[in-house]
Amino acid sequence: MKISQRLILSFLVTVVLVGLVGYTCFHQFRKISEPLHNEVPQSIKGLSEASRLDSMAQFIRYYDEVLTQSARNYAFTQDPKWQQRYNEIAPKLDEIIAQAIEHGSDEDKAFFSSVNKANLALVEMESKSFELVDAGRGQKAIEILQGQEYWAHKSIYEQGLRDYISSKGAGFDDALKASTSQIESANAEAQEIIATSLLVIAVLIGSALVLSAVMGLYNYRSIITPIQKLKAATVKIGAGDLETELEVNSNDEIGELAGDFKAMLAGLKEAKYKNESQDWLKTGQTGLYGQIRGENEIAALCQNIITFTGRYLDAQVGAIYLVDQNTNRLELASGYALAKSEDASSSFAFGEGLVGQAAIKKESIRLVDIPDDYIKVSSSLGETSARNIMVLPILLRDEVVGVIELGSLNVFSDLQVEFLRQIIEPVAIAIRRTQSNFKMQELLAETQAQSEELQTQSEELLAMNEELEAQARNLDTSGPQLQDR
Repeated sequence: MKISQRLILSFLVTVVLVGLVGYTCFHQFRKISEPLHNEVPQSIKGLSEASRLDSMAQFIRYYDEVLTQSARNYAFTQDPKWQQRYNEIAPKLDEIIAQAIEHGSDEDKAFFSSVNKANLALVEMESKSFELVDAGRGQKAIEILQGQEYWAHKSIYEQGLRDYISSKGAGFDDALKASTSQIESANAEAQEIIATSLLVIAVLIGSALVLSAVMGLYNYRSIITPIQKLKAATVKIGAGDLETELEVNSNDEIGELAGDFKAMLAGLKEAKYKNESQDWLKTGQTGLYGQIRGENEIAALCQNIITFTGRYLDAQVGAIYLVDQNTNRLELASGYALAKSEDASSSFAFGEGLVGQAAIKKESIRLVDIPDDYIKVSSSLGETSARNIMVLPILLRDEVVGVIELGSLNVFSDLQVEFLRQIIEPVAIAIRRTQSNFKMQELLAETQAQSEELQTQSEELLAMNEELEAQARNLDTSGPQLQDR
């Protein structure tokens, strides 16, 4: 039942006892619903709009970074997938900038218009770099993307977004304080109105005292208590606690207000989760790059990769397999907490087992609640079964370099899977680079050995030639002597 309906019913009952009491109560309680219906929802709407623009600015920063990385990666690798990714993200960035300009205030529109101008300048240079790469002038494209003009626009673009997000954070705090103040004012006004109404009822007619007190108490609990809960929840959110639960289940205007409040809170949680997820992904990628950068031994490289990945994803066991170019089989290169077993295989053909299936299909495989005897986790306390498996092919330009297999007692989350998807290509590049360096060192050693062997043979031939010349001289000397005889 709506607040107005409850109040009207209360007033009609009171009118039966005394018309003056009914009129007074109706007039006073009507004032209660005005701040609840107008001021408080408006303050919540302001909070929601501030949060929405802040989220848009965050997405603009993210999409801009994706475009920059895609353009640079395409210039360095000439891999068409980076151009495809750039073409997919560019319209999204244009769309969200347009939305920000449309929904923002005059100040917001001016700011996002400047962001759009800088974005157009960056897009023009990035498009030119794509044309240069397609024309076979990749070095010139790299010079554009690393040039002062490009990074000058980039710096202005990023600094403006950072300043905007920072100012919006301060604006959100101010809006939150204003909202809290309005709720407190509405609460104080409601308290005053109810107190006045009870006083008038007591003065005008004593016979209606009990009935009026019961009605007043009921309305107090159904109106003020939810407002106080809203106030308490607003204070907690202002302190940074987004896990606050609002227990208001009424079907009146306050319930609608609580619904708007919960929707705003859900939006804040989603934005926070996305930001934390991006930070977690970037931190993991940076940590992994630090582990594989500069490593020249393939065994040590694989150990670093599987150890870091297993620990970062809280996996209990892991293994990395590399393709043997001679046998075209997947051979175990390194393991993480991998228990030794006579039944376990360290070599797989393409299509054999989960490792072979992931390699031949070039697709990841995720299993949950697998049998206890599939894979074991080894520790000083014994062995434990990993119940969830993640198998991913290591691909470089659609060529299988190897396979990563991870086991965990817990189900791999979508965020963890996304992390694995993002690191696959850098891992493949690092493995291929290390393998190429190793082959180059082998060829160099073989060339040096051959050179030394040729030198030895040359010296032997020279010695033999000198010996033959000496024998010829002896024959020339002994020839006349033989003729004299």
